[in-house]
Amino acid sequence: MFREEVSAHKKLSCQDHPHLLKLQATYFYQGRYHLLFRWADGNLRDFWEKHPEPDDIPRTPGFAKWLVQQLVGLTSGLNAILLCPPNTADDVEEDKYASENIRGVHGNLKPENILWFEQIPEPIDPDERLLQRYGRLLISDFGRVQIDLPETHFASFTYQSPEFDIQEELTQSFDIWTLGCVALEFVVWYLRGLGALNEFSRDRAVEDKSGPIKLDSYFHKKRKAGRDGQTFTTAVLKMSVVKVREIQNNGAICTSAKQTPKFGS
Repeated sequence: MFREEVSAHKKLSCQDHPHLLKLQATYFYQGRYHLLFRWADGNLRDFWEKHPEPDDIPRTPGFAKWLVQQLVGLTSGLNAILLCPPNTADDVEEDKYASENIRGVHGNLKPENILWFEQIPEPIDPDERLLQRYGRLLISDFGRVQIDLPETHFASFTYQSPEFDIQEELTQSFDIWTLGCVALEFVVWYLRGLGALNEFSRDRAVEDKSGPIKLDSYFHKKRKAGRDGQTFTTAVLKMSVVKVREIQNNGAICTSAKQTPKFGS
């Protein structure tokens, strides 16, 4: 795992992306390898828990702009991972192990792996003054950034994608699905606070039908009949997810099936 993560950081560091955590140094001490990073003030989950009520951070246009900037930045950072460039001959010569990791799949994106830095030490562009007030979010945990995927993959059941659950294939769509789930949770927290976010998780678990252990995943698996008469497994969003997506202008969640405004309308 140590060499995997170092290899991923080597390939991503050349892009110097502001929303990707940068490896500062590595060292070997008392029989163990260590990676050194900047100290974060917490992760995205900590940020939500530190400000549980909407009034804790006034929902001003400036804060809304910051939230959008961070989501755009995280999306751009994930795109840098997905398009992680192939190694050159020099790269392979320097680190033979890096040749196994040519393209990017993060594989474990979740609020706990999105770090929050309240203090921004580097020079700030005048257009990014909001960072001085609210900080910056960075993607971390690059140990799974690879294309030659392992036979066994461990990730949060909460954010597991339908493709992985049904086809047992870890592809780049896994990360896109996961980022969408995190973005939805970010908006629920922004509009309704931490209590509504926790309730959203409980509602998904209550609705779960996967087995005796209730999971707060975002979808059900369902068997359907194809045109050839053969049945196949597909995925359907849980109703609790559909309802949360149907958010009105005032932030209220629709309770009627007839009310289906588009998100952000």
